[in-house]
Amino acid sequence: MEQVLRRIARKLIRASSSRSSLPLTCLRHLTQADIPNIKPSQTDAKDKAGSTNHGPVRMTGAGPLTSKSADATTASFKDNTKDAKQPRFVTRDSDSLSKLLEKASEKVRMAEAEPLASKISTEKVRMTEAGPLRKKSDSEPTSSRKTGAAATSDSTARSSRDTSSKKENAKARYGLELMKAWQISEFGDIGSLQLVDQVNVPMLADPFDLLVEIHAASINPFDVARTRGYGENLIQNMRDLSKFSWIPRLPDLASLFSRKDDPFPLTLGRDFSGRVVDAGKMVKGLRAGDEVYGVIGPHRQGTLAEYASTSTWCVARKPKNVSHAEAASIPYVACTTWSVMKLVQNLPNRNREDTRVLMLGASGGIGTFSVQYLKTLGVHVTAVCGTDGVELVESLGADDVIDYKTSTVEKELEMRDRFDVIFQASGHNYDSLKKFLKGNLKSFFVTLNFPLLNNSDKLGSIPGLLKSGADFSLDYFKGLANGSHTIWAFFTPNGSFLEEVAGLIEDGRIKPVVGKAYSFDEVTKAFSEVDAGNSNGKVVVEVRKE
Repeated sequence: MEQVLRRIARKLIRASSSRSSLPLTCLRHLTQADIPNIKPSQTDAKDKAGSTNHGPVRMTGAGPLTSKSADATTASFKDNTKDAKQPRFVTRDSDSLSKLLEKASEKVRMAEAEPLASKISTEKVRMTEAGPLRKKSDSEPTSSRKTGAAATSDSTARSSRDTSSKKENAKARYGLELMKAWQISEFGDIGSLQLVDQVNVPMLADPFDLLVEIHAASINPFDVARTRGYGENLIQNMRDLSKFSWIPRLPDLASLFSRKDDPFPLTLGRDFSGRVVDAGKMVKGLRAGDEVYGVIGPHRQGTLAEYASTSTWCVARKPKNVSHAEAASIPYVACTTWSVMKLVQNLPNRNREDTRVLMLGASGGIGTFSVQYLKTLGVHVTAVCGTDGVELVESLGADDVIDYKTSTVEKELEMRDRFDVIFQASGHNYDSLKKFLKGNLKSFFVTLNFPLLNNSDKLGSIPGLLKSGADFSLDYFKGLANGSHTIWAFFTPNGSFLEEVAGLIEDGRIKPVVGKAYSFDEVTKAFSEVDAGNSNGKVVVEVRKE
């Protein structure tokens, strides 16, 4: 019977360990049920008989054996064996059974309490009469919610930790933290440009972004105008569009929606040539170490810095046969020229042999590139430039060159055939030359004097937009009355076109034209050179010496 009780106790312990609770009051019932074919009345009677006999007794497998004769004992054993199909079990007295039950119950209680004890030890609690009591940490605040100055202080601290974390991430990811950059802290003039040594290296804010180590950058007239605040009213309102969550992210203009209320400090510069440091998760075909050239939208921090971030749609692999300084002179003017060609009823797909183009401002950055690209299309190009640029423009392939300093442009044009396209890349007013178009609906006067930014600065964004729309409609319908179109063109990032141009440069069909190159410490001189407008080709800044 003792072995049976032990087996029952083990079953109860296993049941409790598997989180099955069995009431202790059922323990005696389970004990009896676990003994097959035993009648409690018979065992109790035998126990009583044994207890009243005070003679010597010894225990046998069939029960207590007294001093009776062996024959009687044997007969009794046989009768009992006949009645019971299985061997009989001997039970202990009630006190022994109670002790065994108490031990089994104690083991069950200990098994049930073991998981709770483990949980208590991990959660740092102590047991009381009312239940587990959680210990309060010394560093734990008295309230889980803070208001007023305390909440503001916590928010400021978290913001400081986030900024520090970003710096640490940049340093851990790139091995970089600070860089040099030319910035302005207010709009005024070129004199507001300052070289700052402690500028944070930009992080990738978009999975389509690239972080580029800048080797060279070029200066454009737009950069000079930006030092005076040109276009800031409209650009700032475009940044504010980011507060509307329903506005989609545009691939080439993703930076429009990165809100920043205060643009300062502002880094200028739009195009560059350099080496990829890091690429976003969605960038395809480019990786760290690749040499690229490209542009940056006016809403991002610019390229007059040691590092800059831009979109993968705005870059292409750098032409292999040119230096970084030469490559940096191409992207901005190439993207602007591409917008002109697409606006003019897809000029590259026209009948090129019969197409005549008049190029105004042919010796500037856009002009020198456009003359070469137009010649790759096989069209006839008549170029207008100053005396110091005539030889350069002729070497670029122009079919006819007019020197506006030594002759009158209108008189010279009266002796020539009419044009399909007049492309005004100069800041001079050449509206009077529209009469030299062929006068059919396939002729275009294209100007880069885009008035929207200027009107927005003077009148505000909405009034400026309305006035610009009215001016455009007036010019357009006036042109239609004369049988031609007047349209505005502007810089548009296009990495695919830059890939095409890189191939033309490697084939020798387009040559970068660098007017002057300056070191990174001479950025203010480079701005002054562009502002004077006396340079042929592009003005380039070498951020890193090759």
